[in-house]
Amino acid sequence: MKLNVLGVKRIAGTNKAGNDFDMCHLYGIVPIQTGGSAAVKITGYGLEVAEMPLAPEAMVSFASLKFPVNLELDTDVRPYMGKLETFVVGFVPPSPSVKAA
Repeated sequence: MKLNVLGVKRIAGTNKAGNDFDMCHLYGIVPIQTGGSAAVKITGYGLEVAEMPLAPEAMVSFASLKFPVNLELDTDVRPYMGKLETFVVGFVPPSPSVKAA
């Protein structure tokens, strides 16, 4: 999956109940898709921000990049809340001639 990546973010800590949490996400831009149904209509032009889960161990691989950057993402699938969720596990390193978008 190719995506113009804006950045990655990790939020980790302990909630009020004392449970640990660790959330990593990748943020990119994608074309706005229009459509809808009889009850809802979606219209728009341009781009919007898209968010994907990111494997915590993959976070460090993004540290040396200059954002935004167009990347070929490496993804995997895992069970999450009764469904399968696609998440980012890394990326194909850009060639040295590729610069930030």
